[in-house]
Amino acid sequence: AWNMTADLAMDLSTDADVRRLAEMGVEVWAAPAGRRGEVVEFARTHWNENWAWEVEHASGCHYAARSGVLLGFAAWGARPCWFGPMGTAPPARGLGVGRVLLRRCLAEQRDAGLTRAEIGWVGPLRFYSRAVGARAERVFALYRRRLEVSAHV
Repeated sequence: AWNMTADLAMDLSTDADVRRLAEMGVEVWAAPAGRRGEVVEFARTHWNENWAWEVEHASGCHYAARSGVLLGFAAWGARPCWFGPMGTAPPARGLGVGRVLLRRCLAEQRDAGLTRAEIGWVGPLRFYSRAVGARAERVFALYRRRLEVSAHV
């Protein structure tokens, strides 16, 4: 598993991408604390309970929807200085939704006084590298072992 770091001094503008998405009927919104129920449920249904908790407790959250159907979300600040989680539903992948949501969250982190953000447990390294110039800085070796429980204790 990898953690990446993004330098928040870079250009994080999204205006052109937001206009392009709007032409496809996709709207991007901020989800203020206390009004994230639908985004929390989206994270829970499509990913897991841990991500839902992080969205609910995040400092900032953004989401994208088309015709009232959620397509993706991104959150930051459930852990200090961290970006994530972020997820895009399969039908929306490749539209540029993730890039916009990522950049909007990172811009909020910068506005909150941070100079860099850690992107934890990254899946698509190439995406984050291309979208915001993030670089892998922490690498974790994951070990698994199957434990057998004896009937005789």
